[in-house]
Order: sequence, then structure tokens, then C-alpha cells
Amino acid sequence: MSKRRKEQAELQKSREEILRMRSDNAKTETRKFAWEYDLEIHRRQQSLNRYHSFGATCGILALVLVIVLNWSQLVRIVTAF
Repeated sequence: MSKRRKEQAELQKSREEILRMRSDNAKTETRKFAWEYDLEIHRRQQSLNRYHSFGATCGILALVLVIVLNWSQLVRIVTAF
């Protein structure tokens, strides 16, 4: 019986070690390094810059379209003066 109890105690210790290692690994996986934060900020800024560039391009195209479509009215207004 004592041999069996020793084996069970060793098995229990190894289970506890495995669980401890898992919890330690889980803690280290959630940690981030400074360069990871910098990379996230850089990617966010890059996507924001793309969004602003797209919005500016759409705004310029809308202005050009309005001028082209209303060209005849603009010419009448300018020639009236």
C-alpha cells in the first residue's frame, strides 16, 4: 500500500506542476512587450491615415463633379457680372 500511495503522491505532484506551468504560461502569454504596443499604435495610425486620405480624395472628386455638372450655371453667373 505504501508504494501505491507514494506513486499517487508523485502523480499528484506532477499534476500540480503541470497545472502551475500552464498558469505561468497563460500569464506570460498575456504580457506584451513595448515593441508590440508600438506596432499596434503604428498600424492604427497607418489605417487612420489611409482613412483620411480616402476621405480627402472622395471630397476632392465630389467637388470636381459638382463643378463639372454645374458648369453651365457657373458660366451664366460669371458672365452676368
